[in-house]
Amino acid sequence: MTRTADELVAIAMGEVGNLEGPNTNENKYCKELGLPMMDWCGVFAKWCLRQAGFTVNAGGANGAEPDPQLTTAGARGYRAAGRWSTNDPQPGDLVFFDWAGGGGIEAVDHVGIVVAVDASTITAIEGNAKRDGAQVQGVFPHKRPRNNQIVGYGRPRFDGGAATAVVERRLPADPPLPPGPPTPPEVLAAPGWPPYPGEAKVGADAAIVRVWQRILIQAGAIRDVPENNDGVFGTALKNKVDNLQRGWGWPPDSKAGPGTYRMITGLRKA
Repeated sequence: MTRTADELVAIAMGEVGNLEGPNTNENKYCKELGLPMMDWCGVFAKWCLRQAGFTVNAGGANGAEPDPQLTTAGARGYRAAGRWSTNDPQPGDLVFFDWAGGGGIEAVDHVGIVVAVDASTITAIEGNAKRDGAQVQGVFPHKRPRNNQIVGYGRPRFDGGAATAVVERRLPADPPLPPGPPTPPEVLAAPGWPPYPGEAKVGADAAIVRVWQRILIQAGAIRDVPENNDGVFGTALKNKVDNLQRGWGWPPDSKAGPGTYRMITGLRKA
């Protein structure tokens, strides 16, 4: 079999719409490769490579492809083999993602197969992915921005050069790109108080939470102690915000947003 980018792309595209079974991570790719059921984006990429005629092993030795089953190890293998790019994607490449952004190879946590490229986005076929709000995981195409969530691209050792006109293939409709971070409806800055930093809730950015901790300390709602300056919106801080909101007659929502800022700083009266 001639191992071409076109062939790998066609194999990946032919799997679009395959879904997990009734149990989490139950999928045909682990079954066919004799693997236990696991997070399977890398298993899908490995399955596609093998279907396209590649030998795949952990180290990528003796002409084999690095194994993307463990995504970080796969990315390391392509870099060590000298077939790694951070800014030159082509159809047929394996694209490695870090959802937190900017973490480098050691932070890789997802992989897909590139099927189309333009100046600002790539489209990849991805296993263990969701589509259109569905809860079940499956194989789906996703158009993604070329930003720092993409760690880099591993290029298989093709026999037949680059893929042709993949962008013209009939792909299922791409989901919209994710929205950017929300912008507060107005900039709030009460005299004598830190400016409104953005919404704080469980999982919020530590810099935002620290500003809220300073606001609550200034308001006398929490004490100025190290654990109240740690940038963590934990249970104690959530409960404090909820109790403040109850005191104002609000249904508590476990978030500190513009309304909470206005009430604490006196921009709005209870």
